[in-house]
This record gives sequence, structure tokens and C-alpha cells, in this order.
Amino acid sequence: MRRSFLIIGGIGLALLMSALPCPAAEPDGFNPGYVDHNVVIVLDASGSMNTKMHSGDMTRMQAAKNAILDVLRQIPGNTQVGILVFSARNVQADWIYPLGPVDVDRLIEVVNRPYPGGSTPLGKYIKKGADALLARRAEQFGYGTYRLIVVTDGEAGDQNLVDRYIPDVLSRGIIVDAIGLDMKQDHTLATRVNSYRRADDPHALTLALESVFAEIDSDVSDGTPDEAFEEIAALPDDIAWAMLTALSSGGNQPIGEPPGASPAESSASTSSFENGAAGPSASSTATPASSKSSTNGRFNVLKTLVILVIALILVASKGLKRK
Repeated sequence: MRRSFLIIGGIGLALLMSALPCPAAEPDGFNPGYVDHNVVIVLDASGSMNTKMHSGDMTRMQAAKNAILDVLRQIPGNTQVGILVFSARNVQADWIYPLGPVDVDRLIEVVNRPYPGGSTPLGKYIKKGADALLARRAEQFGYGTYRLIVVTDGEAGDQNLVDRYIPDVLSRGIIVDAIGLDMKQDHTLATRVNSYRRADDPHALTLALESVFAEIDSDVSDGTPDEAFEEIAALPDDIAWAMLTALSSGGNQPIGEPPGASPAESSASTSSFENGAAGPSASSTATPASSKSSTNGRFNVLKTLVILVIALILVASKGLKRK
């Protein structure tokens, strides 16, 4: 039986390597070293965030800044964070803190900078934050957990985009937490995301963020298990690299876009939708249905083959260890 597994696994590997293109670049050595938890905070800096909270003399924006800094000072090293701000009148780059390791001194500098002023393009920035998490997930070959935290005090000015993007974000396995800051009633996101917390005063906001990060720290990654990485690491680098590339290439395209969409198609489609159009003209930008079907079919076959080969190798290797 063990010999049969090895033979089938060898045949599968041969078929896989003949079907997959050579990777554009190979690592010097196979060493995952990936981050366990990846979090993007979408922070509302619209004009209403300059309003004083009903409880106390602090503005909503200052309460949000204080809570974010208080909580991020305490997170463990296996969590990386990005902060995306919209509508701040004095900030040029909306990624005030790109997704990466926590540097407290840098965080204090950038988090205290934004000044409220503008509208609430919540849908646009939910997509932008989710796209960054998906890009990171592709880089990590699916390993880790991915979370989007939305801190806002008002309803979206682009509700059509929220309606379009939220189901897609959730379907990709990104956990979305919303915090309604000093709102008279629950935000419409309350019933549409994984969790919703009210924060009617500065202390409640800090507690809300702490509870989200406590959940993150207790999450068990539903990506590829460490033992599977160890088994794949025993293979030649080029084979392991090709396997992981195939496994990670699906489901990480930008939000609102079909699998395999090019950056140009993604940008054109998103821009058109945000400006109120139905989307790119089918005659000018659409890929022929037969071509899409053929491409998706080949990808599904390859992905299935990769999973089968990995499973056979794992079973065979465990049999050898027992022997």
C-alpha cells in the first residue's frame, strides 16, 4: 500500500510539474516565516468626527486616536497592522500606516496627524482595506488570519458600494468588525458583518477595540497548518514553490472582480462602478466566455491535482514514519 501511494504521488508530481508554468522567481530556500494575524483598521475622518462625544469633552476623532494607540501598544509581535484613513483634510496618503509590524513611535506620529473634514466613502475604503489583506494573503500562500476593523460615526455616503462589496469581502474569509462611535442608533453594518460593537464614550471605544484584538490573538489560523509546511519543505525548492503558488493563486483577486482579472480591468471596472456606471462595456473590455471558462477549468484541475498530490505525500510519509 505504501509503495502504491509513493508511485501515485510520483506520477502526480510529474503531471503537476509538466502542467504548471515555471515560477517567475524562486526563494533562496524554503522558509515560510509568515505572520499569524493581519489586521487593517479603516478609520473614519469625516467632518462629523470633529463633534464632541455626548459623554465628556473629547471629540470622536480624539477618542478614536487614543483608543487605537492604547490598544496597539499591547498587541503581540505575531500580529501586523495597517491603518487606512478616509476624508482627513490634512493627510495626502490615506494609508497613514501601511500593513506591517507595529512601530509604536511611528504609530504615535501618524495616528495623531489626521484632522476630520469630508464625506463618508465607506464602501470605497472597505474595498481598499480588504484588497490589501487579500494581497497579503496571496503573499503568504493563504497562511494566517485576516481582519478588517471599521471605526465610524456615520452611515456611508456610497451605500451602493457597501452593498456591493461587503458580501464579497465576507465570502473571501475576511472577518469584518464594525464599531459604531457615539451613534444614536446602530449602524446599518451591524447586521451585515461578523461583529458589531457600540462605543458611546471613549472608554467603551477602547474596550471595543481591546475585545476585537483579544479575539484575534485567540484565533487559530485556518490557513495551511505548520505540519503541512514542514512536509512540503522536505521537497525540492522548485516543486514546493510551484505547489504553493498554485494553491495560493485563487480567491485573492481584488474585491468586486472576477478571478484572474488584470490590474487594468480591475481599475477600470471599479472606477466605472464608483462613478455610477454599470461597469465596462462587454464589447470593449470583457474576456470571451469561452476563454474565461477554459482558463478557470485549467486552474481548477491544477488546484485539485496539487491538493491530491500533497495529500498522497503526507499519507505516504506518515506510513514510512510508522514503519
